Amino acid sequence: MLNDIDGSQKLINNIHFWFICCDIYSSNRIEVCGAPFSETKSLISNFFHMDGLNENPDLDKLDSIKKKEVIQHAKSYKFLCQEKKGKKLSEELLLETHRILMDGLKREDNVDSNAGSYRSSPITVGRSGIPCSGGFAELAQEINQPSELYRNYF
Repeated sequence: MLNDIDGSQKLINNIHFWFICCDIYSSNRIEVCGAPFSETKSLISNFFHMDGLNENPDLDKLDSIKKKEVIQHAKSYKFLCQEKKGKKLSEELLLETHRILMDGLKREDNVDSNAGSYRSSPITVGRSGIPCSGGFAELAQEINQPSELYRNYF
């Protein structure tokens, strides 16, 4: 019976790890930043101390900014998961998550990211130039009312 529990927990951890890798990789690709998937997977494995998944010789060739983009994404993901659990999403929590994500990085127009602060210029989706409408208040309200499918996940 114990082996079944250990096996189930390992499966859940692997699924969660895969979700984190895909989420961070996809989000970074929208912004045309971060690293290729195999390097993203290795960096996340190293960050979360997952044994056996962190050997990747291409990591040594990866630009330090690209590494930083992936690691800070993992840090902000971890922070948000830990801080949000059982709580309503707040503007303060979103801004702190943004600070962790963007600290020391530049925006797509090569201007300081103002990590943890609102932009004074229009926000676009990735590098497409398509403006993004809406604000944090509306986003937080929508996320704080999850569908029944996700109610127990958050």
